[in-house]
Amino acid sequence: MNSEATLARSSSPATFQEKFPIIKTTKFKIGVVVGTLVLLFILHWVYGLLTTETTDDAFVTSRVHQVSTRVQGQVLSVNVNDNQKVKAGDVLVVLDPREFEANVKSAQAKYSKAHKDLGRLSGGGGFLPDEKPILDQYQADALSSEATLQEATLQYQFTKIVAPTDGTVGARNVESGQLVVPGQALMALVEPEPWIVANFKEGQLAKI
Repeated sequence: MNSEATLARSSSPATFQEKFPIIKTTKFKIGVVVGTLVLLFILHWVYGLLTTETTDDAFVTSRVHQVSTRVQGQVLSVNVNDNQKVKAGDVLVVLDPREFEANVKSAQAKYSKAHKDLGRLSGGGGFLPDEKPILDQYQADALSSEATLQEATLQYQFTKIVAPTDGTVGARNVESGQLVVPGQALMALVEPEPWIVANFKEGQLAKI
């Protein structure tokens, strides 16, 4: 009877694991790897909680330049739109330059006349004593005309309003044909390098 039992056991079909023992070993190894990865993730998460400070009071900010006009005039053209990126020196707005061009030409004429008069009086190498007040006046006129010409030239240059820095245009508040006055804000220019302002409690500062 024992031989019959032995024969029955030997003739019974083998289980799946008995036929493929390597699969059981592979499952075990995969389980170990997955468990290790899960454990490392948990340790990393706990470490982050212990070493990282957080705050709900934080915001992104950047330097903002208000672009305005230095002279009064009528807007001839606006060369940019909101959210447009520009480079320092790019022309943003152009004012009608005709009046300013006329002022420059008038100042140039006065400058030339004043220096010509001064040269006629003092070019001979000498002058009479009673001519001294006239010479002084011509010298004063020459200096005054030079200052007037410089001012007129500067005003003319201000008819082209340029970007003071690289940045992105925002809050544009100017249109062609509009009359603008000195100091009037025409648009904002946001610099391209923002930073984060965050407020932490005093007890958090030691860990930052």
